[in-house]
Amino acid sequence: MIKVDLHKQQIILLNLSLLTSVILLFLRWSFLPHSAQYTLLYSLNSFKSINNLFGDKGTYFLLLSIVFITLSLLSVQYFLKEFKRYKYKAFLPFLINLFTIIVLLFMHKAVILQDFNAHLGEREAIVTMIKSGTLKPDESQRIKRLDNLSHVLHKIYKVQLPSQYTHLSRGGNKGGEINIITNQNNLNKIIVFFTSVDEVNYTALLYRINTFTPIENYLFGVGDLKSYAWLLEAKQINDHWSWVDVVEK
Repeated sequence: MIKVDLHKQQIILLNLSLLTSVILLFLRWSFLPHSAQYTLLYSLNSFKSINNLFGDKGTYFLLLSIVFITLSLLSVQYFLKEFKRYKYKAFLPFLINLFTIIVLLFMHKAVILQDFNAHLGEREAIVTMIKSGTLKPDESQRIKRLDNLSHVLHKIYKVQLPSQYTHLSRGGNKGGEINIITNQNNLNKIIVFFTSVDEVNYTALLYRINTFTPIENYLFGVGDLKSYAWLLEAKQINDHWSWVDVVEK
């Protein structure tokens, strides 16, 4: 009788873990290419809007995350308690949850690398145009709201890409806009290709002209800046290329 009850417990825990993991991964997918940190912040922030609480995917992600954490703790308890009886089978529920945690934390990196590798040649062609002066911004394209901020020692230009390259960046109202960041002497420092943009957040692939240029010193004002920029995650892909997830408010 005890064996039957324990077996039922394992089946229930296994099925609930599978179901919760699948739905949670689907919700996480809807936030890509954003980082896990952004997904969590967005979900927590969704509770501020009471009127649309259950119309926001962030609410469901957060509630399901609580269920998932509970199931994960139960799966650990079950494994420790029943390992002698069921051996590796007692590890299955926890294994599902562990796999889900790894995918939740790192799945955006697979999307980033796919985008990076798929369009690397075209983006480097734009870099070559900028370095050679073929694609060069003028003063009318400069973001001037940074001029009165003494702590900002760089300039930012918005540049529209040629029509055949507009798919390389999602910046601007219609897409196809990149940012070129220079120092005060107008020497190019960083080229920004946006991979996603919304009201308070953007993700982007950055090309550093000089590999020693610290990214965090030049991100202020790249997005729709109001008061501050918060670098949630930065991933260096190679010496010149990096990916960032940034909140600007």
